[in-house]
Amino acid sequence: MERQGPESGTIDRIVAAAREEFTRHGFAGARVDAIAQRAKVNKALLYYHVGGKAALYERVLHDTVGRAASALTDIIQSIPDPVEKLRTYVRMLLGTIRENPQIPSIIIQELARGGKHLPDAVARDFARMFDLVTGIIEEGVQQRVFHDAAPVLVHFMVAGPAIFHPKVSALKLRFDDLLGANRLQKNFDVALETEIEQLVMRAVLKRRPQEGQ
Repeated sequence: MERQGPESGTIDRIVAAAREEFTRHGFAGARVDAIAQRAKVNKALLYYHVGGKAALYERVLHDTVGRAASALTDIIQSIPDPVEKLRTYVRMLLGTIRENPQIPSIIIQELARGGKHLPDAVARDFARMFDLVTGIIEEGVQQRVFHDAAPVLVHFMVAGPAIFHPKVSALKLRFDDLLGANRLQKNFDVALETEIEQLVMRAVLKRRPQEGQ
């Protein structure tokens, strides 16, 4: 049960501090001492409110991924059109990544280690997302508006560029030096989320016949 009042503020500080520590060092390199120090609590209080490092890691990821999975499910289930469902899935997933800029760094480190420390609860959160996009694609195929695309690949067509774009952006100056100034400018100046949505829809959506054909 969630604690209210002053204790909830303490928990918020602990979770925020844990998020920062995991962003910087990943699960393996994160230290509970550093989290407690950043949250300005002693370790005993940290363990009492949230738990050890594994519990902190689960809390940081599940708070974001689980909330996103629930919101996606609730909203998409109310939309009748599979095309609009897919657009909504893309936009909401991108919005979650944009609004939680630290989470992509944690996910990248987790992927690099083969998901070794990914909590079961968070794996289930991702499975809910994959199940949701699977249903969207299957519905679109049945209605003959979608190609029979692999749902997990569709998910990563959305998440992958959004997660890695900040890292790639840091190399832009080197790309400009090597390839000539502004050679890659278009790729970095367009609205990233709009570009991703267009790419996904072009990949999945069947061309509809022109009127009169």
